[in-house]
Amino acid sequence: MATPTSTTLIYKAKSKLHGYGLFAKVDIKRGQKIIQYIGKSITYDECDEITSRRYKSAAAENRAYAFVFQVTKDYFIDGNVPNNLAKFINHSCNPNCESYIYRREVWIRALRPLKAGEELTFDYGFDILEGIASPCACGERGCVGYVMDKSYRSYFKKHVAPLME
Repeated sequence: MATPTSTTLIYKAKSKLHGYGLFAKVDIKRGQKIIQYIGKSITYDECDEITSRRYKSAAAENRAYAFVFQVTKDYFIDGNVPNNLAKFINHSCNPNCESYIYRREVWIRALRPLKAGEELTFDYGFDILEGIASPCACGERGCVGYVMDKSYRSYFKKHVAPLME
């Protein structure tokens, strides 16, 4: 069975989490492939330069910034291109979608059934340093107030957050 085009499944709209988000246009099944994260292939050094520049300008304007997805240790996708709808999927500490890599392509699929109108989210997987540069507004249980991978949240709460008070 052919995968439906992403625009038959999703739409972009204002989000309660941050700026814009992607929303299910129809009910989506658990495990269903939803959209590919597309963009320009870049190296580690290009990624470092791009994200550094975008973090600085975004912080001043309180907006999203990076749109860079790490595929391998040395291969990244700069998703800040006009036709990449997937860049609008917001982070959540209790996501309903996940990213996965297949043949150096990044795809988003549903972790559970999604209802029409539901916002798509996934865990961006940031480490602690990336995370503290990115406030989280998901409000989910276990959220530490910053965008960071689940594996870092307990350590952050115990060891880093007290130092930030």
